[in-house]
Amino acid sequence: MATADYLSTKQAANAENAQKDKWMDLNEHYGKKLWYQISQKLTDLLRDDAFIASAGGYLEFYKKFVQDMEPKMGPYKLAETAVFLSSKIYPNSPDEAVAFLEAAKKKLKNTAQDVPADCILSTQIGSALLHKKDFPAVKTLLEETEKKLRGIDDVTLAHPQFYELSSEYYRLEGTHAEYFHEALKYLGCANLEKLSSEEKRVKAERLAIAAILGEGVYSFGELLVHPIAQALQNPKYDWLLKSLEAFNYGDQKAFERLKGQWASQIVSRLKRRWVILEIRVLSG
Repeated sequence: MATADYLSTKQAANAENAQKDKWMDLNEHYGKKLWYQISQKLTDLLRDDAFIASAGGYLEFYKKFVQDMEPKMGPYKLAETAVFLSSKIYPNSPDEAVAFLEAAKKKLKNTAQDVPADCILSTQIGSALLHKKDFPAVKTLLEETEKKLRGIDDVTLAHPQFYELSSEYYRLEGTHAEYFHEALKYLGCANLEKLSSEEKRVKAERLAIAAILGEGVYSFGELLVHPIAQALQNPKYDWLLKSLEAFNYGDQKAFERLKGQWASQIVSRLKRRWVILEIRVLSG
């Protein structure tokens, strides 16, 4: 069924329900070839559960409509749409999600303007691979994507997504210092207003622990002054802030008072870190 026929059929089938205006607008816009306006409408339509149900589900709507629209979209919108749909159509099948995203990458043009969109799709592929615990593949993808991002002068929508993936990779690998540095890069370009209070708290907690346990991390000021640290300002987590301050200012007495808050299995690692930090402070 051609796209125009699909839209007309859906408009008729929904003529008596709450979705009729959306199908009528979509059909009219398509007939007038208003591709940009349709692309903007898609963002809301894809997140409208009632509309998607009337469309026959995500997969049918993609095959019958979105797929036809992809060549008419800008690179960012194409990437954004593919990332969203991959998680909806293949929520429990990372291999199929990767194949879907790889197909979307092939629809981009080989121009400088398309590089950020390519990186967004690559990052989502990396997330699917990380879900499979395919760490070697994720590492290779991160290295390739980082090379592309280095060729971009400005900070784009791809940057926070990339640094979120890279930090999560290092977190799962258990390399605290690398996680800390990549997570700080994420904080430097992400819009934290989009995060919930709990998401901010989790990121702040992980960053604080990584800062203290990370080999080679000796400067804690950047994290202490960052707004994300405010998420730890409550009785349950403020010991983490106090631990950071103890390390930052070389306050061994404060450290001794706080170490009981840490799980017993990492206290010995904290002691080793304190010795190294103390040696560096004395030699400096």
